[in-house]
Formats: sequence, C-alpha cells, structure tokens
Amino acid sequence: MNNATKNVVEEDNIQLKLNKAAKRKNLITKVLPFTGLAFLILLFSLTTDGKFLDESNFSVLVNQCFTLVVISVGAAFVYASGSMDMSIGGVLAFSQLGAAMLIRHTNLPIAVAALACVLIAAMCSSFSALAHVLFRVPIFVASLCNMYIWTGIVTLIVEKSDVYITYSESTYLNAIGVKLSVLALVILLGYVLFNYTRLGKDLKALGSNQSAAVLSGVRRGLLLWLSFVLLGACIGVAAFFMLLRNGLVNAASGTGVQLNVMVAIVLGGFPLAGGARAHLPAAIVGALMVTILTNGLILMGLNPEWGNFAKGVLFLAVVALTYDKSKGKLVL
Repeated sequence: MNNATKNVVEEDNIQLKLNKAAKRKNLITKVLPFTGLAFLILLFSLTTDGKFLDESNFSVLVNQCFTLVVISVGAAFVYASGSMDMSIGGVLAFSQLGAAMLIRHTNLPIAVAALACVLIAAMCSSFSALAHVLFRVPIFVASLCNMYIWTGIVTLIVEKSDVYITYSESTYLNAIGVKLSVLALVILLGYVLFNYTRLGKDLKALGSNQSAAVLSGVRRGLLLWLSFVLLGACIGVAAFFMLLRNGLVNAASGTGVQLNVMVAIVLGGFPLAGGARAHLPAAIVGALMVTILTNGLILMGLNPEWGNFAKGVLFLAVVALTYDKSKGKLVL
C-alpha cells in the first residue's frame, strides 16, 4: 500500500469518527431537552408536596410560560440565521410604555393599544438589523446598543413615578383560556412560517452557510430585517399581556428577559449557530424548562436567585455537551 492510499484510508477513518461523533451529538441535542423537561416535572411533582400539580399553580405556570414561549417563538427566526438579539428586554419595556400611554391618555379601544404595542416592538427590534445591515455593525453590538437606547428612554420617563394603567374592561384578557388560545395561535403561525415558507428555509440556509446562501440568491439583509421584525411582533404580544397582568411599567420592566430567552434556546437544544438543525419545538421546550425550573424552586421554598444559579450551570453544561469544537469540512 503506497503513501497516497494510506493517506486516503486515514482520512476516511477520521471522517467516519467525526461523523459518528456528530451523530451522537445530534442525538443528545434532540433527546436531552425532552428528557430534562420530563425530569423537572417529575422532580417538582415529588418535592413540592403536590403544590406543583395544584390547579392554582397551573394558572401561575401558564402566565409565566406565556411570555417566554411567545418571545422564544420569535427568537427562533433570529437564531436560525446565526444571529442573536440582546435588546429584547428594552424593546419589551418601551412597547409596554407606548401601550400604557395610549390606554391612559386616550379613549381608544383596547385592541388599538394591543396593535400599537406589537407595531412599536416590531419597529424597535428591527433597528438592530438595520444597524447591522446598513452600517456593518456586528449584530451583538447593534442589539446591545438598541437595548440601552430603549431601556434608557423608559428609565427617564418612569424615573419619578411608575406608569400605571386602570382598564377594568380588559380583565377578560387575563383569563387562562384567552392566553392559551393566543399562545396556540402564535406557535401554529410560527411553526408554519419556520418550516413551510421560504423565509424559514432561507434563514436556516444563512445559518448553515452564509456565503453559499447569498451566492444562491438569498437576500441576507432583507431576511435578517424580517426575522427581527417577527421577533419584535412576538415581543409586542408578550409585552401587551404582561402589561395587562402587572398593570404598570417601571424601570425594572423587561429586565433579564433576553438572557432567559437565550438560556431557553440553548436548553431546548436549538443551535446558537442556527442552520439546518434549528427546530422550533426546541425553543418552545427550552422556554418550558426555564419556566418550570424557576417555578419549582420557588415552590420548594428556595431563594429565587438559586434559579439563576441553576440556569447558569445548565446553560454551561448544555453548551459544553453540544458545542461543535471541530472545524472544517470533515464534519457532516
């Protein structure tokens, strides 16, 4: 056997090993989130003296899940392209403030305030994509600046006093049935757009290989802008219902939401680099895990900060298990 033949055999062996490792990693990524979700449900069912499965806690879980799941559906489009958004909290707070001002100072129907909240959030979120596409600012930096802009405006306005709303006619919108219906509609629309439209497919193509996608005719700038608009729309929906539930906007509104979304994306097995392995159910499962983890620890009587500690440890563990450390063309 000559040297050339030996080199070919060695390359084939390396390729085979890397492919097997990639398949194992893919399997872990798909199975681990569902296993983790089932484990958390079982754990808190046994350790909270039945409180976790209580009917009253179900209402709490729906309210907590609603915000994170709705935003995670929108975030899936951004992350599928390999991008990320750190401005979610600021956008959420500013859109809440806009809706609260409309409710307080006008006699317009509540539906108008809801629509305004969604439109404001979509517009604010899209600024990150515009800064990235037009001025070549890295998307992380652009979204971080976007967060500071909207958070700063909200803080200045509510600095002297929080903005409260009193809209007794909207109490029916806080009903669990209404929220479950809206949640199902958002997930359904997101699933169709993500899996059965050119938008979802092209975003995943960008995440897989940006250069190849652009050469094949994918309009990268437009797609990124649309993905941030979709995320903003989902932020607006979540912001409106959160405003109705809390009844106020203050300097703490939206704090930490973007980090919870990122943790949910990772825990669900959604690849941070996006691409063909990006699946919408992963983002939803991750959001459920984050919510159940926080809720369960509180029911156990632990300090809520332990929830942040647990999320940080899980985030690091999942990234370590699933992150692709290999480079080059030998990985499938």
